[in-house]
Amino acid sequence: MHRRWKRNSYIVQTVIPFIANTEESITHYDHKWVIIEETQGSCAEKSSVIYKCLNCGEMKIEYGNYNYQVHNEKYLTKKETITPGCETAGTYIIYCKNCNSEIEKHSVSATGHDYQIISETVGTCVEKSQHNIQM
Repeated sequence: MHRRWKRNSYIVQTVIPFIANTEESITHYDHKWVIIEETQGSCAEKSSVIYKCLNCGEMKIEYGNYNYQVHNEKYLTKKETITPGCETAGTYIIYCKNCNSEIEKHSVSATGHDYQIISETVGTCVEKSQHNIQM
């Protein structure tokens, strides 16, 4: 048994340094990242940067923050706050359904009166003509 230990010891002493030397001779490269795509965030999506390593082709994505100054058009909607009247202007607001931010406020002109003649009497040389109107 003692002989066997020496034999194994001999194998370990000759094989292990060979393996160690082989591993040391392998060259390792650090990643060399380049940006291949960059997206600006919005109130609904975080910003992101996609990188690719020039040495090995590995890809990675880094996410940033939400950008509440940018809103995706699919979330924008129009909300009428004051309906315009005959003599008063109205308003409506464009807002983001995702974050409820007010994007734009617009003024709508007054509609003016829309008269409809209900009855009409044609005047003569003695009487004036009459118009009955409804607003």
